[in-house]
Amino acid sequence: MDSEASFWDHVVELSTRLRKALYPFLVITLILLVAPANPTEIFSLSGFYEPLIGLILRRVREQVLSGGIIGIKITGVTLIGLNFSTPLELYFLTSVLFGFVFSLPVIVYEIYKYIDPALYEHERRMIYPSTVAFTALFIAGAVFGYLVIAPFVIWAMIPFFNLVGAKMVINIYDFYSLIFLTVIFTGFSFTMPVIYVLLVRFGVLSTSTVEKNRLYFYVALFVITAAITPDGGPLADLALFLPMLLMMEVAMRIARRYEKERSGGGKEARKIERRCKYCGAIIEEGEVFCPFCGRSQY
Repeated sequence: MDSEASFWDHVVELSTRLRKALYPFLVITLILLVAPANPTEIFSLSGFYEPLIGLILRRVREQVLSGGIIGIKITGVTLIGLNFSTPLELYFLTSVLFGFVFSLPVIVYEIYKYIDPALYEHERRMIYPSTVAFTALFIAGAVFGYLVIAPFVIWAMIPFFNLVGAKMVINIYDFYSLIFLTVIFTGFSFTMPVIYVLLVRFGVLSTSTVEKNRLYFYVALFVITAAITPDGGPLADLALFLPMLLMMEVAMRIARRYEKERSGGGKEARKIERRCKYCGAIIEEGEVFCPFCGRSQY
């Protein structure tokens, strides 16, 4: 009966956490859809005004076409809607996307509150720093993709339009899809060092294997960057590959340190004491209930 009650307690808590994460997402998405970018425009006689999501899309378009931080102004691009419903689809889908992005801190907090009581201290020492590093690198990669890679990809395609004598008339849905997918893929590519360090810490991969085959490893890494920037040409591939190469070299040094500690050269090589997550008392390995407070550890 206790185990059934405990199980349903977890289900109820999970549903509560999901609702707390869902409400901000829905509210923010609705605000992006209907709130005016300029509050004074809502009283316009025409009845039309620019919503917040319209302002965001306009800023994204202007930022990318101005060249981001690379400063290469992109001219001659004409955006069109091939289908009658394309602007409406883009309007709703981008609102949902940015609603999720802006509500992400609440979502992450609710996930943290749900899983934290179930973690041991040594698990917290491993998971939370890795999560912070993963998040920081993803944000850095997303910003890099937005300010460097996305403008580079569009700029690199202009000569091919000129080569075949075509005007650069692009479906607006394809334009924004290219930008957002480039930002997301670049963000995830920047997290590869964290994934590599975790694989080494868990014993799935060894640093010696990668270091002995460093050339093949970096060739594979370059292929991955080329897949992330399929339309950017070799210069865009190189612009993404170089920072990833530097980060992987740093990750190898960090992973080598953890590898030495696991093999007996550091503090973490010593046996980690298992403690009760409620009262902090030491518990023997395999024990389900704490001998002091009597509470289940699962």
